[in-house]
Amino acid sequence: MSKAVRAGVPLALTLALLGAAGPGRQAPAPIGYISTDRVVELAAAADGSMAADMPSPDALASLVALMDPVHLRVFLCASRPADLKVAASVGKAAEAAGNPALSVEFIAVAEDLSE
Repeated sequence: MSKAVRAGVPLALTLALLGAAGPGRQAPAPIGYISTDRVVELAAAADGSMAADMPSPDALASLVALMDPVHLRVFLCASRPADLKVAASVGKAAEAAGNPALSVEFIAVAEDLSE
């Protein structure tokens, strides 16, 4: 095996493991459960201004004050920036509240809802 081929093998494996789709193509949007960090990362990649969104002080105070357990299940299409923006805002608000009574899970679905 040539030196160039040996050097390229780790890169190819890394790209395959990361789900890269190749030059000029976007990797497919995730399907299934995804973390808040991943939602925020995808939202920031779709539109950098989304990364700066934070809950209002009133909204944050409401989340901090929750006493009864609240579990939010957010379904989103990760290929739609508008879905990502809302989901990232919800996730960031829940994290900022730091209230153990509040939990959020994100479930990414296919655009055609087949998955």
